[in-house]
Amino acid sequence: FPYTTLFRSIVWYCIQASGHRILDVDTKVINQLNEANIPVAVILTKCDLATQEEVDILKDILLKEAREVPVFLVTTEDIPDIGTLELNHLIKWSLDKLPEGLKLAFISAQKTNLEVKKKTATDTVLQHTSGAALIGISPIPFSDAPLLLLNQAGMFARIMYIYDMEDMLKQVQTLVGSLGLGTIISGSGIWLVGQLLKVIPVLGTLAGAVVSGTVAAGITSAIGLAISEICYKISLYLLDGDTTGLKTFMSGLGKYFEDLVKSNFKKKV
Repeated sequence: FPYTTLFRSIVWYCIQASGHRILDVDTKVINQLNEANIPVAVILTKCDLATQEEVDILKDILLKEAREVPVFLVTTEDIPDIGTLELNHLIKWSLDKLPEGLKLAFISAQKTNLEVKKKTATDTVLQHTSGAALIGISPIPFSDAPLLLLNQAGMFARIMYIYDMEDMLKQVQTLVGSLGLGTIISGSGIWLVGQLLKVIPVLGTLAGAVVSGTVAAGITSAIGLAISEICYKISLYLLDGDTTGLKTFMSGLGKYFEDLVKSNFKKKV
């Protein structure tokens, strides 16, 4: 079969993991493509609709029957805590294998996907912002900061998963820690007024809850949006292959993050 006349760049050979089987014709075509020196990757789709054991069995079969062909696992959509599994690894493999003339078009398409990730991250920030507001309205003075930090830690992890930058999670936590988050919250005059109002029975407690809830939501939103923006910019540099620009950006990351958080916070509170 004249595969070289049909495929002039790369091939994504997709098999549904939820189908629970790999046919002989699948491995035959995959191996023929590989023997024709056409870059081919096998993609096990809908892995979220199959058990881990089922996915492992299918992957083992592929590794035995098509040894030199990479296998990538992907899901039907972004799943909390696991993202889209190996989708970004597939994209990186594709960029390495594509001819120079097609890379620009491929990168353009991935930038569209990046916009979707940014929107998903923004939605995630909004969810945690709502949670922070509820934490902030706690009627007990000075009791909300620890719970607020826990809520934000969950938000950081989810944002990093969305951008497939889990390896940077510790660096992000260090950035947030360098801000002195507890100090920012406690140092806010508005927040302090809210805590003191909670000491006053009934009306004071209600007013203090509203003020503290607003500040808690504001700081959570400010940090979450700043982290998302950093991940977005890093992704753009990587897609463009701009290593010089990325190094420059990373060298000033601390100051950029701090300024972005403060700017976001002022807009929210």
